[in-house]
Order: sequence, then C-alpha cells, then structure tokens
Amino acid sequence: MGKQECTDCFVASRFPGLAIRTAMDGMIPARIDTPREMVSAMLVLQQDLADEASRITAGDVDTARLGRLAGESERFASALRRFGWLAAQG
Repeated sequence: MGKQECTDCFVASRFPGLAIRTAMDGMIPARIDTPREMVSAMLVLQQDLADEASRITAGDVDTARLGRLAGESERFASALRRFGWLAAQG
C-alpha cells in the first residue's frame, strides 16, 4: 500500500483539484490504476474527440461542450501521467 499512498501524494501535489470531481465532469476518472482502465479511458476520449470533430465539421460549435471536453482531456492527461509514473515504479 505504501507505493499507492506515495503515488497519490505525488499526484495530489502536482495536480491539485483532481480529487474534486462531479458526475458532470465526464467519463474519464481522475485515477486510472490498471491497463484495462487506461485502455477504456483512451477509447472514451477517442470517441468523445471524434464526436466533437464531427459536430465542429457540421458547424455545431458549443463553447460549453468544448469546455467539458477540455476538462475531460486535462483529467485524462493527468491520469495518463500518473499511470506512466506508476508503470515506471514497477
């Protein structure tokens, strides 16, 4: 459990605000601990980006929706960094 606690402290200090999450934040969790969870998050984000690209191409630009997608992308990036850090620890 020591490695997990250390990782959480590292992530909390580097990415404050990740712990504060609501249902409106999207489908990407702030913590991704397993390869299966990471692949799932990647596929969710990929689909969200593809959907938004289609909407933009059709002329449907919604700033609120873009803001939510930006937040989801930022959460994913933080979770990806944490996942990479965990993987490097062995």
